[in-house]
Amino acid sequence: PGPSAQGYWLDRAEALSKARDLPGLLDHVHRLVQAEPKNPAAWFNLGVAHDQLGRWREAADAFREALRLKPDLAEAWTCLALAYALSGNRTAALQALKELRRYDPGKADKLFDLIMGR
Repeated sequence: PGPSAQGYWLDRAEALSKARDLPGLLDHVHRLVQAEPKNPAAWFNLGVAHDQLGRWREAADAFREALRLKPDLAEAWTCLALAYALSGNRTAALQALKELRRYDPGKADKLFDLIMGR
């Protein structure tokens, strides 16, 4: 899809998220990823949908794919670190924070304190 179609997909994902229609959101972003498998925003939104459902492993998988496509996506590093932390994988969370530090040191420091319980 072109830019206007991409805007529709992302706007719809945001509306579903705000409405807390989590099953609808997950279905919608799965279709978006299928339509645009090389779109990091699609993968990021899939990660957010899984995150909102408490599916940390699936969220981490989607955030990693977004980052494979766009390594400087600081928000995806943030969400990846949180997904790892929530799943109990502090080692992986700290590695994600190390990468986040390259793009947003302040956020990495704040998140480090949150994850480490300080």
